[in-house]
Amino acid sequence: MNKKWIFIFLPLFMVACSLLGTSPAEPATPANAPAVEEEATTPAHEEPLAALPGLSPSGQWMLTATSSGIYIRDENGANPIQVPEADGFTNVNLYQSAQGEQVTNITIAPRGGKVAIVKVDDKTNFSGLNLHILSLPSGKMEFITPIIAAGIDTLAGYDYEAIARKIAIGSPAWSPDGNKLAFLAALESPALDLYLYDLNSRELTRLTQGTDPLYGLTWSPDGNHLLFWNAASYDKTVGVVEAKPNAGEPRMYTGLFPDATASFLGWRDANTYLFYAWSTLGADNLRAFNVVTGESEALWDGNLTTASFDPKSRTTTICLIPDEAEYYGQTNGGLYLLSASDSTPRKVFDSCGADLEWQPIAEVFSFTASNDGKEYLLTIDGLISGADLEELPIRTSPNGTWQYKISARDENGDIIFYKLSDEGLWDIYYFGGTDKILWQPDGQRIFAQENGTLHAIHLMKINMLEIIEDVHYVGWVLK
Repeated sequence: MNKKWIFIFLPLFMVACSLLGTSPAEPATPANAPAVEEEATTPAHEEPLAALPGLSPSGQWMLTATSSGIYIRDENGANPIQVPEADGFTNVNLYQSAQGEQVTNITIAPRGGKVAIVKVDDKTNFSGLNLHILSLPSGKMEFITPIIAAGIDTLAGYDYEAIARKIAIGSPAWSPDGNKLAFLAALESPALDLYLYDLNSRELTRLTQGTDPLYGLTWSPDGNHLLFWNAASYDKTVGVVEAKPNAGEPRMYTGLFPDATASFLGWRDANTYLFYAWSTLGADNLRAFNVVTGESEALWDGNLTTASFDPKSRTTTICLIPDEAEYYGQTNGGLYLLSASDSTPRKVFDSCGADLEWQPIAEVFSFTASNDGKEYLLTIDGLISGADLEELPIRTSPNGTWQYKISARDENGDIIFYKLSDEGLWDIYYFGGTDKILWQPDGQRIFAQENGTLHAIHLMKINMLEIIEDVHYVGWVLK
């Protein structure tokens, strides 16, 4: 059909559908999909002018997902409005299939008021995975494409649940500018391929055509490349493809760790990804892999106990327990810090522990020292402190009004938030099993997701209120 006539008749068709109480829900068509008998059409996807009735005009909304659906709240976490077209959508990660619940995966775009949602239609056998995009402030839920094409899931030996788990690792993933969405899908073969959906052109492009399943999808910080892993090679093969239509065949790199499995850290810069090896001999050989040239560089020679990474500052910490260093015949035991601008790691502490990890809520690295068994915290600036209140670093709220301290997550998953009062005392808020903490834009409240319950902490009134139970997901959507 001539494109000119599509643009003339399609809006009229959509208006007619709205008057009848229905709306077209055609899937997007891959740019390089095989020919089909009936001509596929792509909806115009015109945004309605009207916003959800009662929706705050702030342009910063809180999204909460529960068993009963998806709700949009104002910046105070109040005035919940259920998204009508998202009825029944919940956010239980795909790999939690043993729960027997309806399964989805929610990913919020950095900007633009967009939310990607993978929904399963039949929770009994994980069939009917579909990709949708929710747009705010309109509340429009747009069907994009199935994740697994009809007929593929009925093939002999096809493990639908295992495929769903692989899809959940990094997929779907928004580009840094929020204009493109990358995801894994089995649309034209049983294997998972990488697809790219452009929100501006509405074009769906198949970027890979392999026979082995992929997983671990991640964007380069500049949005030019996508990096993924080949599941069939036990994490020894990394693939790189340009994030654009007609990008050509992806480049596959093998042999980076011939005798070990890669452990993934994160992006050191726009073109360089960090990972290290893990084998029966332990962890070793921290490397920086350049996605443009395909070359890799060793940043740490010899064995290490573990490493951790802060994706925001792109800071890496490396631990080699002194006793293990002696076992390996090395003399470089201790804790090391590698910032994004450093060429070599610098030693910051004589001891460290295998439990070294980045704490995104507290914004520190935590570890238990192997020499004294004490818990320590390390800031991205290289400052070491204990985990007791007196030793915790003082922080400032986003609006510059409040001073506070926050503990690292303990072995029970608990976090303690301390707010400095006008009297110079530390008010204590105890979070058990906290999954996420969100600051209100004006810094007056903190929202804590704790064991499925969302709490609002009003710092001026010094109180904690329970907003809602049965919360599977909470996040900010920015206009």
